[in-house]
Amino acid sequence: MAKAQTMAEYMIIAFFFLVVVLTLCWILFTKAPTEIAKAQEQATCGAAEGLATAFFDLPGEPVNWNTSNIELFGLATGNISKINASKWSAAKDLGYINVRNKTGSDASFWMRYSIYAFGWGSDSPNPANCSTVLLRQGSTLSITANSTAGPLSLYLDLLFPLILPNQITIYKDIEPAEDRVINRTIGNSTLISLELHVNTDDQDAVNISLAQIPDLVYIKKASYANPLGIKYPIYLRDLVILDEFGSFGYISIGKRYCSIDRRVLMVADGESFPCDLKLLVW
Repeated sequence: MAKAQTMAEYMIIAFFFLVVVLTLCWILFTKAPTEIAKAQEQATCGAAEGLATAFFDLPGEPVNWNTSNIELFGLATGNISKINASKWSAAKDLGYINVRNKTGSDASFWMRYSIYAFGWGSDSPNPANCSTVLLRQGSTLSITANSTAGPLSLYLDLLFPLILPNQITIYKDIEPAEDRVINRTIGNSTLISLELHVNTDDQDAVNISLAQIPDLVYIKKASYANPLGIKYPIYLRDLVILDEFGSFGYISIGKRYCSIDRRVLMVADGESFPCDLKLLVW
Protein backbone atom coordinates (compact mmCIF):
# COMPACT_ATOMS: atom_id res chain seq x y z
CA MET A 1 0.00 0.00 0.00
CA ALA A 2 2.78 2.42 0.92
CA LYS A 3 4.63 1.49 -2.26
CA ALA A 4 1.57 2.18 -4.40
CA GLN A 5 1.07 5.53 -2.66
CA THR A 6 4.71 6.44 -3.27
CA MET A 7 4.33 5.56 -6.96
CA ALA A 8 1.19 7.68 -7.22
CA GLU A 9 2.93 10.64 -5.61
CA TYR A 10 5.86 10.19 -7.96
CA MET A 11 3.54 10.20 -10.98
CA ILE A 12 1.77 13.32 -9.75
CA ILE A 13 5.07 15.12 -9.20
CA ALA A 14 6.32 13.97 -12.61
CA PHE A 15 3.07 15.18 -14.22
CA PHE A 16 3.34 18.64 -12.68
CA PHE A 17 7.03 18.81 -13.61
CA LEU A 18 6.16 17.94 -17.20
CA VAL A 19 3.45 20.65 -17.22
CA VAL A 20 5.94 23.20 -15.93
CA VAL A 21 8.54 22.21 -18.54
CA LEU A 22 6.02 22.32 -21.38
CA THR A 23 4.76 25.72 -20.19
CA LEU A 24 8.26 27.12 -20.08
CA CYS A 25 8.97 25.73 -23.55
CA TRP A 26 5.77 27.28 -24.86
CA ILE A 27 6.73 30.65 -23.40
CA LEU A 28 10.25 30.32 -24.76
CA PHE A 29 9.19 29.47 -28.30
CA THR A 30 6.15 31.77 -28.58
CA LYS A 31 6.41 34.71 -26.24
CA ALA A 32 10.17 35.22 -26.23
CA PRO A 33 10.54 35.79 -30.01
CA THR A 34 7.70 38.32 -29.85
CA GLU A 35 9.35 40.20 -27.02
CA ILE A 36 12.72 40.06 -28.76
CA ALA A 37 11.11 41.40 -31.95
CA LYS A 38 9.51 44.24 -29.99
CA ALA A 39 12.83 45.11 -28.41
CA GLN A 40 14.54 45.07 -31.82
CA GLU A 41 11.80 47.26 -33.29
CA GLN A 42 12.11 49.73 -30.42
CA ALA A 43 15.87 49.86 -30.89
CA THR A 44 15.51 50.41 -34.65
CA CYS A 45 12.91 53.15 -34.20
CA GLY A 46 15.14 54.79 -31.62
CA ALA A 47 17.97 54.81 -34.16
CA ALA A 48 15.56 56.13 -36.82
CA GLU A 49 14.47 59.03 -34.60
CA GLY A 50 18.11 59.86 -33.93
CA LEU A 51 19.01 59.83 -37.62
CA ALA A 52 15.92 61.88 -38.53
CA THR A 53 16.98 64.56 -36.06
CA ALA A 54 20.58 64.49 -37.28
CA PHE A 55 19.62 64.55 -40.98
CA PHE A 56 16.62 66.89 -41.06
CA ASP A 57 17.06 69.19 -38.04
CA LEU A 58 20.83 69.67 -37.94
CA PRO A 59 23.16 71.11 -40.61
CA GLY A 60 26.05 68.71 -40.05
CA GLU A 61 29.67 69.73 -39.59
CA PRO A 62 30.84 72.11 -40.78
CA VAL A 63 27.54 73.96 -41.18
CA ASN A 64 28.09 74.58 -44.89
CA TRP A 65 29.89 71.30 -45.62
CA ASN A 66 30.66 70.06 -49.09
CA THR A 67 32.04 66.88 -50.62
CA SER A 68 35.63 67.74 -49.69
CA ASN A 69 35.27 68.79 -46.03
CA ILE A 70 32.28 66.92 -44.58
CA GLU A 71 32.81 65.69 -41.01
CA LEU A 72 29.24 64.95 -39.92
CA PHE A 73 26.26 64.46 -42.24
CA GLY A 74 23.23 66.74 -41.90
CA LEU A 75 20.86 68.25 -44.48
CA ALA A 76 19.39 71.25 -42.66
CA THR A 77 20.21 74.81 -43.58
CA GLY A 78 20.73 75.71 -39.94
CA ASN A 79 17.01 76.27 -39.39
CA ILE A 80 14.90 73.35 -38.20
CA SER A 81 12.71 71.80 -40.92
CA LYS A 82 14.53 73.52 -43.78
CA ILE A 83 16.52 71.21 -46.06
CA ASN A 84 19.39 72.45 -48.21
CA ALA A 85 18.98 71.05 -51.72
CA SER A 86 22.70 71.47 -52.48
CA LYS A 87 23.58 69.24 -49.52
CA TRP A 88 21.28 66.53 -50.87
CA SER A 89 23.05 66.76 -54.24
CA ALA A 90 26.45 66.67 -52.53
CA ALA A 91 25.41 63.54 -50.62
CA LYS A 92 24.55 61.78 -53.87
CA ASP A 93 27.93 62.80 -55.28
CA LEU A 94 29.68 61.37 -52.21
CA GLY A 95 27.80 58.09 -52.41
CA TYR A 96 25.92 56.14 -49.76
CA ILE A 97 28.89 54.42 -48.11
CA ASN A 98 30.87 57.65 -47.66
CA VAL A 99 27.84 59.43 -46.23
CA ARG A 100 26.99 56.56 -43.88
CA ASN A 101 30.50 56.76 -42.46
CA LYS A 102 29.75 60.38 -41.54
CA THR A 103 26.48 59.72 -39.70
CA GLY A 104 27.93 58.43 -36.43
CA SER A 105 25.60 55.41 -36.65
CA ASP A 106 25.91 51.82 -37.84
CA ALA A 107 22.28 51.74 -38.98
CA SER A 108 21.45 51.29 -42.67
CA PHE A 109 19.07 53.82 -44.14
CA TRP A 110 17.25 54.99 -47.24
CA MET A 111 15.42 58.29 -47.72
CA ARG A 112 13.33 60.04 -50.33
CA TYR A 113 11.92 63.49 -50.89
CA SER A 114 9.00 64.50 -53.08
CA ILE A 115 8.04 68.11 -53.67
CA TYR A 116 4.55 68.82 -52.44
CA ALA A 117 4.06 72.14 -54.21
CA PHE A 118 5.92 74.89 -55.99
CA GLY A 119 5.42 78.61 -56.09
CA TRP A 120 5.21 80.73 -59.22
CA GLY A 121 8.17 82.40 -60.83
CA SER A 122 10.20 82.66 -64.02
CA ASP A 123 12.96 80.06 -64.04
CA SER A 124 14.62 77.95 -66.70
CA PRO A 125 15.76 74.38 -65.98
CA ASN A 126 18.82 72.79 -67.50
CA PRO A 127 17.99 70.66 -70.54
CA ALA A 128 17.65 67.03 -69.56
CA ASN A 129 17.12 63.86 -71.55
CA CYS A 130 14.96 61.03 -70.28
CA SER A 131 13.04 63.40 -68.10
CA THR A 132 10.12 65.72 -67.60
CA VAL A 133 10.81 69.43 -67.28
CA LEU A 134 8.38 71.90 -65.71
CA LEU A 135 9.13 75.41 -66.96
CA ARG A 136 7.39 78.43 -65.44
CA GLN A 137 7.12 81.49 -67.64
CA GLY A 138 4.80 84.31 -66.63
CA SER A 139 1.30 82.88 -66.28
CA THR A 140 2.14 79.74 -68.29
CA LEU A 141 3.34 76.37 -67.06
CA SER A 142 5.12 74.36 -69.77
CA ILE A 143 5.51 70.61 -69.33
CA THR A 144 7.82 68.65 -71.62
CA ALA A 145 8.33 64.87 -71.48
CA ASN A 146 11.00 63.15 -73.53
CA SER A 147 13.17 60.03 -73.55
CA THR A 148 16.41 58.96 -75.21
CA ALA A 149 16.46 55.46 -73.73
CA GLY A 150 13.25 53.79 -74.80
CA PRO A 151 9.54 54.09 -74.05
CA LEU A 152 8.17 55.56 -70.85
CA SER A 153 4.85 56.74 -69.46
CA LEU A 154 4.43 59.81 -67.26
CA TYR A 155 1.58 60.24 -64.79
CA LEU A 156 1.29 63.73 -63.35
CA ASP A 157 -1.54 65.30 -61.33
CA LEU A 158 -1.45 69.06 -60.74
CA LEU A 159 -3.90 70.86 -58.49
CA PHE A 160 -4.51 74.57 -59.11
CA PRO A 161 -6.17 75.94 -55.95
CA LEU A 162 -8.94 78.54 -56.20
CA ILE A 163 -8.83 78.43 -60.02
CA LEU A 164 -11.74 76.97 -62.02
CA PRO A 165 -11.36 75.13 -65.36
CA ASN A 166 -12.84 78.05 -67.34
CA GLN A 167 -9.86 80.15 -66.19
CA ILE A 168 -7.34 77.70 -67.67
CA THR A 169 -6.33 77.20 -71.31
CA ILE A 170 -4.49 73.99 -72.24
CA TYR A 171 -2.42 73.62 -75.41
CA LYS A 172 -1.40 70.05 -76.25
CA ASP A 173 1.23 68.77 -78.66
CA ILE A 174 0.91 65.09 -77.83
CA GLU A 175 0.72 61.70 -79.50
CA PRO A 176 -0.20 58.81 -79.67
CA ALA A 177 -3.93 58.65 -79.06
CA GLU A 178 -3.38 57.02 -75.65
CA ASP A 179 -2.03 60.32 -74.28
CA ARG A 180 -4.45 62.05 -71.97
CA VAL A 181 -4.76 65.55 -70.50
CA ILE A 182 -7.89 65.83 -68.39
CA ASN A 183 -8.99 68.74 -66.22
CA ARG A 184 -11.81 68.56 -63.71
CA THR A 185 -13.22 70.60 -60.86
CA ILE A 186 -12.31 69.63 -57.30
CA GLY A 187 -14.31 71.91 -55.01
CA ASN A 188 -13.29 75.44 -55.99
CA SER A 189 -10.05 74.26 -57.62
CA THR A 190 -8.93 72.49 -60.79
CA LEU A 191 -7.11 69.17 -61.01
CA ILE A 192 -5.25 68.51 -64.28
CA SER A 193 -4.22 64.90 -64.86
CA LEU A 194 -1.62 64.09 -67.51
CA GLU A 195 -0.85 60.66 -68.92
CA LEU A 196 1.92 61.01 -71.50
CA HIS A 197 3.57 58.15 -73.41
CA VAL A 198 6.87 59.05 -75.09
CA ASN A 199 9.68 57.28 -76.89
CA THR A 200 13.01 58.15 -78.49
CA ASP A 201 11.22 59.57 -81.53
CA ASP A 202 8.33 61.20 -79.65
CA GLN A 203 8.37 64.23 -77.34
CA ASP A 204 5.18 65.47 -75.69
CA ALA A 205 4.55 69.08 -74.71
CA VAL A 206 1.69 70.62 -72.73
CA ASN A 207 1.30 74.35 -72.04
CA ILE A 208 -1.13 75.42 -69.31
CA SER A 209 -2.06 79.12 -69.42
CA LEU A 210 -3.87 80.70 -66.51
CA ALA A 211 -6.12 83.71 -66.27
CA GLN A 212 -4.55 84.43 -62.90
CA ILE A 213 -1.35 83.25 -61.23
CA PRO A 214 -1.84 80.98 -58.19
CA ASP A 215 0.37 81.25 -55.15
CA LEU A 216 1.03 77.51 -55.28
CA VAL A 217 0.54 74.63 -57.69
CA TYR A 218 0.24 71.34 -55.82
CA ILE A 219 1.89 68.27 -57.30
CA LYS A 220 -0.54 65.57 -56.19
CA LYS A 221 1.14 62.73 -58.10
CA ALA A 222 4.27 62.36 -60.18
CA SER A 223 5.43 58.95 -61.35
CA TYR A 224 6.90 57.04 -64.26
CA ALA A 225 6.30 53.58 -65.66
CA ASN A 226 8.49 51.97 -68.29
CA PRO A 227 9.26 48.42 -69.41
CA LEU A 228 13.02 48.87 -68.93
CA GLY A 229 12.81 49.62 -65.21
CA ILE A 230 14.80 52.84 -65.63
CA LYS A 231 14.18 55.73 -63.23
CA TYR A 232 13.58 59.03 -64.99
CA PRO A 233 13.84 62.35 -63.14
CA ILE A 234 11.21 65.06 -63.10
CA TYR A 235 12.75 68.53 -62.96
CA LEU A 236 11.51 71.82 -61.64
CA ARG A 237 14.28 74.19 -62.64
CA ASP A 238 17.42 72.43 -61.44
CA LEU A 239 15.60 70.57 -58.67
CA VAL A 240 14.39 67.00 -59.08
CA ILE A 241 10.81 66.65 -57.87
CA LEU A 242 11.25 63.03 -56.77
CA ASP A 243 14.66 61.86 -55.56
CA GLU A 244 15.95 58.92 -53.52
CA PHE A 245 19.16 58.36 -51.63
CA GLY A 246 20.57 55.52 -49.56
CA SER A 247 20.65 51.76 -49.68
CA PHE A 248 17.75 49.37 -49.88
CA GLY A 249 19.98 46.60 -48.52
CA TYR A 250 18.12 43.35 -48.00
CA ILE A 251 15.02 43.97 -45.94
CA SER A 252 13.60 40.57 -45.04
CA ILE A 253 10.90 39.57 -42.57
CA GLY A 254 13.65 38.81 -40.08
CA LYS A 255 14.88 42.40 -40.11
CA ARG A 256 13.17 45.17 -38.18
CA TYR A 257 12.90 48.54 -39.84
CA CYS A 258 11.29 51.82 -38.92
CA SER A 259 9.87 54.52 -41.18
CA ILE A 260 9.71 58.24 -40.37
CA ASP A 261 7.82 60.84 -42.42
CA ARG A 262 8.35 64.59 -42.27
CA ARG A 263 6.99 67.60 -44.16
CA VAL A 264 9.68 70.25 -44.49
CA LEU A 265 10.86 73.06 -46.76
CA MET A 266 13.45 72.32 -49.44
CA VAL A 267 15.56 75.42 -50.04
CA ALA A 268 17.17 75.89 -53.46
CA ASP A 269 18.60 79.09 -54.93
CA GLY A 270 16.74 81.25 -52.43
CA GLU A 271 13.35 79.66 -53.11
CA SER A 272 11.59 77.28 -50.71
CA PHE A 273 9.46 74.31 -51.77
CA PRO A 274 7.25 72.35 -49.35
CA CYS A 275 8.18 68.68 -49.67
CA ASP A 276 7.61 65.32 -48.02
CA LEU A 277 10.54 63.35 -46.61
CA LYS A 278 10.58 59.63 -45.85
CA LEU A 279 13.39 57.95 -43.91
CA LEU A 280 13.62 54.17 -43.66
CA VAL A 281 16.09 52.71 -41.15
CA TRP A 282 17.00 49.08 -40.46
